[in-house]
Amino acid sequence: MKGYIKLLEKILKKGVEKESGRANMPNTWGIEYGKITMDLSKGFPLLTTKKVFWKGIVHELLWFLRGDTNIKYLVDNGVNIWNGDAYRWYNKWWEESGKDLGGLRHMTMEEFVEQVKQDSNPPYVWKSHNKKDFGWVVDTEYTVGDLGKVYGHQWRNQNGVDQVQEVIDGLKTNPY
Repeated sequence: MKGYIKLLEKILKKGVEKESGRANMPNTWGIEYGKITMDLSKGFPLLTTKKVFWKGIVHELLWFLRGDTNIKYLVDNGVNIWNGDAYRWYNKWWEESGKDLGGLRHMTMEEFVEQVKQDSNPPYVWKSHNKKDFGWVVDTEYTVGDLGKVYGHQWRNQNGVDQVQEVIDGLKTNPY
């Protein structure tokens, strides 16, 4: 923690303002080079200068590591950080399907989260047209709570490579 506080002090004293890389976001302050070294044998280096949702961190990481892309596991464990994104994704699918997702309807955010909690959410499939050349039709599948190819999917299937398994295998065969 002391290293983190020292780094913040250095940024305040010697930092320069940097333009935000994203529209409508505030500028940031930073330095050219900063480093914090921590001894992990003394515990997990969790910042305690602000309130941290530890349970949420753990469940979200487990969710990523499993390669999951549906928020049901998170919702079932009281982690709601991805609910808004999943709700926007649902509305996108609902609109693109011609508002015909096999009986699904427009829902409020609260109704959507309640639907995610159900144990029997079958995948909904409809024909989707390629918008560029209209030359082919594909079956598109959606399950309530899906988010698309978010971090968990990317970690477990990056162009056919399971990056998590690569790390595990590497630690087993060459731990140093």
